[in-house]
Amino acid sequence: MDYFVLVVREGHLAVTYRKASIGTVTRLFIILLCSCTNGDNSDIEDNGGTIIAPGKELPDPTGTVVFNLMQGDEDTEIKGFVPIHINNAYNFEGKYSSTYFVSLGKMKGLGNVTYVPQEGWNSTVAVMPGEGYVARFSSSYYDSGSVYARLYVVSEIVGTSSGVIGYKVKCQAPFELAPKFSTNSIECDADENLTKDIEFVNPTSASVKSSPDWCTVVPTVNGFRITALENITDSEYSGSIEIENSAGTVNIEIKQKKSANPKFAKGRGTEKSPWVICTPAQLNEVRNYTTGYFEVANDIDLTPYLKADGTGWKPIEVFNGHFDGKKHVIKGLWISLSSVNNIGLFAKMDGNKSKISNVHVILDSRGIWGERYVGGICGYAHAGTIEGCRVEGEIKGSNNVGGILGDCAGSSTVISQSSSTGSFIASAIAGGILGSVSYGTVKNCYSDADVRTNASRYVMGIGGGTTSHCYFAGTIKGEGSLCPITGNSCVACYYNSDKINVSSAYGMALTTSQMKKRASYQDWDFDKVWKIDEGKSYPKLRVLE
Repeated sequence: MDYFVLVVREGHLAVTYRKASIGTVTRLFIILLCSCTNGDNSDIEDNGGTIIAPGKELPDPTGTVVFNLMQGDEDTEIKGFVPIHINNAYNFEGKYSSTYFVSLGKMKGLGNVTYVPQEGWNSTVAVMPGEGYVARFSSSYYDSGSVYARLYVVSEIVGTSSGVIGYKVKCQAPFELAPKFSTNSIECDADENLTKDIEFVNPTSASVKSSPDWCTVVPTVNGFRITALENITDSEYSGSIEIENSAGTVNIEIKQKKSANPKFAKGRGTEKSPWVICTPAQLNEVRNYTTGYFEVANDIDLTPYLKADGTGWKPIEVFNGHFDGKKHVIKGLWISLSSVNNIGLFAKMDGNKSKISNVHVILDSRGIWGERYVGGICGYAHAGTIEGCRVEGEIKGSNNVGGILGDCAGSSTVISQSSSTGSFIASAIAGGILGSVSYGTVKNCYSDADVRTNASRYVMGIGGGTTSHCYFAGTIKGEGSLCPITGNSCVACYYNSDKINVSSAYGMALTTSQMKKRASYQDWDFDKVWKIDEGKSYPKLRVLE
């Protein structure tokens, strides 16, 4: 229908011709009343505290674009926002149903649109020259919050027949307020109430700049959802979540209580924040979190912890995490499971990402006793890395006994920069480092252990699939093949010929005197890996010092 609208502008009565629905007339009447009530020079403040000054001349914001929005045109693309158009009733309308508008009334220009109201949103709103607007698009499909644009109608565009055919419009998008939330601090329990929602006070959009690695922060329609990892430690945690947009930054402080039943001293089990082990009980808890990251904070004595159990330590099954001993000593370890396979501090390693490093194990006088696949650090490895480890003591079993590792599957298992001393005994196959004849890689390792078997099988000083830059300075005894150094490939490996007399062997024979000279070790890295007290001692690994 055709109608005339009376509008008070700058203290004068103006008449404007429109085509629109009755609903549009109603909305325009409300807008007119609001304009009359507030006045031209009043400041309007929303409940978020941001002030708009409609009567002041303010410059256009950075990123302002000017375009003609014609009635009847296809949806006009707006950079940083969704398409909008003017419908037949001369109202702003979005291409998508989740687009809403609100008018802020009469003002001097786009620079006066400085806040986002919390109420008054409609799917359409009348287009009025000299008025400012905010548009909002919300997509629940992506749960990514809302995107805003600010608009200002500069003037009408009149056709040749004197009718209004469109409007000159200024726009800036995305329009963002500095993030502001209902709270700037939250607290989580250790194992309950781990998820907290924070909501914007002034609707806007923002992103997470940084956050602690023990919590996740994801956007919601009205703000962000913060979820802390379960805290299973004896430590409280605090941190800051920094949320920003182009208009500003805000910090949300987060705290988490310590566990009432802690498993570890501190940490989150992540690479950046490993769980910290200080006691035998905490070491025992590793078996319940075998994919995590761990580090040992001090020497651990298992002697009193294992007194009550007739079988000693129960090996940690199927470890697929990272365990860093930090060169601390684990002493008093003993295991008596003579009919059980996969025996050691760890029973099995599983996966290329698994790693055990910097562990010094000193066995109790009772030592380790298992069936097959028996080692000081680990019984059996499908894959993984053992690095910078030492074992001292007695280990025995029926087959595949090694000072560090009992046996492994394939070359993906690597033992490096590790050593052993003591006595390693098997009915069949035994080795000073690895109890395998043809699998695994052993590099930059040494042993001075006494290794022996009681059957016509292999007994090795340094064994494996590939051996490189290793030496053996112990003894080997048995009724089968005596191999001070063995492997499918052997590079720069040596053994003490004063202690071992064999007719043929992989590796090179050196006398005791020769083994105490740097020049005897061809292509060895004495700058970073090895060190030697020339003429006085065998080479030592720097990482084990």
